Amino acid sequence: MSAKPLTNRTTLKNDSAAVTVLPVARGRAFTRGLVWTVPAVLIAGTIFLVARPLNFSPTGTSNRIVDYSIALALIPFAIVGIAMAIKATSSLALAFWPVRLGVFLTEHGVRMRLGPLGVKSFDAARINVRYPFELIDEDDNGGFEAFLPEEEQMAEFLPRMLHPDASEPINRLILKFSMGTEAEVAAAFGPMIQQWRSNQEAKRA
Repeated sequence: MSAKPLTNRTTLKNDSAAVTVLPVARGRAFTRGLVWTVPAVLIAGTIFLVARPLNFSPTGTSNRIVDYSIALALIPFAIVGIAMAIKATSSLALAFWPVRLGVFLTEHGVRMRLGPLGVKSFDAARINVRYPFELIDEDDNGGFEAFLPEEEQMAEFLPRMLHPDASEPINRLILKFSMGTEAEVAAAFGPMIQQWRSNQEAKRA
């Protein structure tokens, strides 16, 4: 069954080009921030409790080798904790960023305004779009979705979207940051994605 269009989807005109917009899922970003915050705090607390009694001043009976060894062993945990804290901070900042954020699709490509995470832009001409049924003969065979009816795939799923400037598939970024389920996002962005494919086929003809 096809998804209902998102009520907060926006379609507008910008320089004579249609723009389809989905806002950033701030609630999901807030949840991710909390998920990263908990282990970061636990790691920080553990490091504090372990490191607090350490004394690096040598005495007549000890050169504090054990203390230095413990401190050295804590370094990897500190690095992991800092990485988690950075992820938590960026996710929480995204959730509360004071300006409008969103994922924008036009006939020219994708533009993602993500506040503290910056702006990501990908031109449509170089986006490789493939639905699961088009991946059966490739290494990425599309999973079980590839065996569903083609119409259902196009209605319910975002296709795989690769771009040479993207470190991961664009469809994953869209689903990570935009509001709505995959079926809702597919319904909102499907027409624009089909326009990309039509434009690419026309240029190849």
